[in-house]
Amino acid sequence: MDGSLIPSLGYHIPWQVVRKATSVSTPVRIVMNAALKTPGGSSLNDLLAKGHNSVTSLFASLVCFRLGDGALSADIAKFYNQTQLEASYLQYQRILWPRAYLAEGGKGGGEGEELEVVEMVVKTLIYGLRPSGQQCTAGMAKLAAYVDQQRPDLAAGAAAVRAAYVDDILSPATPGKERELARQISEVLGLAGMQVKG
Repeated sequence: MDGSLIPSLGYHIPWQVVRKATSVSTPVRIVMNAALKTPGGSSLNDLLAKGHNSVTSLFASLVCFRLGDGALSADIAKFYNQTQLEASYLQYQRILWPRAYLAEGGKGGGEGEELEVVEMVVKTLIYGLRPSGQQCTAGMAKLAAYVDQQRPDLAAGAAAVRAAYVDDILSPATPGKERELARQISEVLGLAGMQVKG
């Protein structure tokens, strides 16, 4: 990793490995804990602003979804992991990572063994960080606004992305036009380097 990306001030997020043997896609996952209190008594989530709640109402999404004669639902794949942050936010995204984990197949140290750590930065949104949901919504709104101006031929896809409930797209669709709406949604998300699951 480029050391110039690591800010000199900020916060190291505690994390742990969580295993879920029943999961096919992610049997092992890294879970960050921005709610853990520091020795000073506050957590990172206590200090970060959530921002204006602009997440689409789930109730409104479901009502709109059921209004049409047809409907389409989609899930944006690895939404948080695909949302890149501006450099100024990286000071709150620092982690200490065992050097042994960097090697392919690295297992880290054994029981009671000290680990050498390296400082790293997570450059995408993190689940559980207080402002992440609002940042997702703001990103989708900016993407939809860009499409409205630059690609008006994808207006229906942009509208569906704008109305998403975090990473869930629930959109009414005219019967017989579902495939076209799905194509537009995929193309809109593709402009941001994203895709739907499946």
